[in-house]
Amino acid sequence: MSDDGSQRGRSALVTGASSGIGRAIALAFARAGADVAVTYRANAAGAQGTANEIQALGRRAAVLHLDLSGLWRRRQIRSILDAVAKRPQRMPTIFMGDTNEWREAAGCLRDFEPHFHIAPTGPSFHSRHPVAALDRIIVEKDFRIDAAGVHMSPSARRASDHLPIWARVSNGA
Repeated sequence: MSDDGSQRGRSALVTGASSGIGRAIALAFARAGADVAVTYRANAAGAQGTANEIQALGRRAAVLHLDLSGLWRRRQIRSILDAVAKRPQRMPTIFMGDTNEWREAAGCLRDFEPHFHIAPTGPSFHSRHPVAALDRIIVEKDFRIDAAGVHMSPSARRASDHLPIWARVSNGA
């Protein structure tokens, strides 16, 4: 992403943005003009530092703590969905990240109905032997999911216990 303002007027939710690749992605969105919601699991100071850098670029930033427990996960997703619904201007929305939800029709994933649908990426966890689709791409029903999957290269298997997921989306359901 470049500093060309191509994301101006848009918002991005970046998981794991307290450090590393997540931080770099959050800052790239901000440099391109997007407001960014920064999430973290354990590194609150790192997440706040990323948010401070985003604000220094003239963009809005929100820091969100994401937890692995089911009850907190549902509360957190509900809070994010409420924030999206309260935006003064409606914008196309795509969520991506580790929902840590083992079943598609359960827990926090139910809260995305009826306005969103889940890309059928397939199992991405554990990278050595993927058995669960914990990582999700969740798109507004205004979008069509043309293709989706899991990237399974030797490098990806070494990089994390979760494999990268991808989706090709287009306008129009």
